Amino acid sequence: MKSNKFIIAFMFILNACSAPTESVTPSTDNQELKSYVWTHAQLQRSGITTAYPQKRSIHKTLEVFGKIEVPPQNRITVAVPLGGFLQHSTILPGQKVNKGQVLATLQDAAYVDLQRAYLDATTQLNMLELEFKRQLDLVQQNATSQKQFEQTKAAYDSERILVKALAERLQLIGINPSSLSAERISSKITLRSPVNGFVTAVFGNNGKYFNATEILFEIVDPSDIHLTLQVNEKDRNAIEINQDVVAFSNTQPDIKYKGKIVLINNHISNENTIEAHCHFEKYINALLPGLTLNAQILSKPIDALTINQEAIFNERGLNWVFIQTQDTLFTPKSVHVGQSQNGFVELKNINPQDKIVITGLNEIRMKANTK
Repeated sequence: MKSNKFIIAFMFILNACSAPTESVTPSTDNQELKSYVWTHAQLQRSGITTAYPQKRSIHKTLEVFGKIEVPPQNRITVAVPLGGFLQHSTILPGQKVNKGQVLATLQDAAYVDLQRAYLDATTQLNMLELEFKRQLDLVQQNATSQKQFEQTKAAYDSERILVKALAERLQLIGINPSSLSAERISSKITLRSPVNGFVTAVFGNNGKYFNATEILFEIVDPSDIHLTLQVNEKDRNAIEINQDVVAFSNTQPDIKYKGKIVLINNHISNENTIEAHCHFEKYINALLPGLTLNAQILSKPIDALTINQEAIFNERGLNWVFIQTQDTLFTPKSVHVGQSQNGFVELKNINPQDKIVITGLNEIRMKANTK
């Protein structure tokens, strides 16, 4: 019995001495990815290039979104001032128009009646003016009664009022009263654009009758077009007047629209956002009211170590670069990225002396993974 216990104890000690001991390796940036050693011949054929991180001035950015808008005074409605039939119009939604450009031609007998009434009134006014002057001379000479003079003056003043009122109505339909004559009476009038802009809506068709004040066109004057940005209330202190903004659409992210913040509305909405109004540096036809854009609000620039964004790859939820630690040895390093701008990315945990792989990255990764 004692002999068996001795044998078991001896075997236990022997196994303990011969078992491999587990070494505890501290976690490092390179622990999860493999390095790869190249031969000089492989390296010459690979086309791999490296570069040191460079210090650049970059902007910290605040990512927001917004919608292009125009103030109410820049939305113009063109309506029929006096009812008539739409005889001709070739204007289409989206079309650019200039101030004074003919938008439509309308026709109606009422236009003839108005012109005739004005010319009749001016003829009558001329006669009453002569009679008024004659009565004035007579009353000064006591050759007529004061009552007769006052009646003549009242008729003259009343006709002046009528002529003025008819002249204003003519101007409403686009007819210049001073150039109107019997030979120029027409059943047609033209509607003209009151501003430079573009048409956003067209109502009706040729031949349709429009009542007075019915809308034919809607026009937007883009001279005060702006981008209204929605900024989270927690980021209020990160924005200010005259701050640079770069906007772009989801469909064409490479096309950038530059602008500046001109107004901040500190009212907090139900969505916990505030509005920042931005004016574009240059108006482009593609900037249509109602269009939603992404935007980056740029802070003051900071100096940072950066590298080409092509040098960074993502694996296992981390960002990595390969560093040339020896002539033919490339070692992976996880990096903490910061702001990006114009194809360069800020690296927060990199040494300025690290030679980082810029081109040939995919080949290195493939070699390392098959090692």
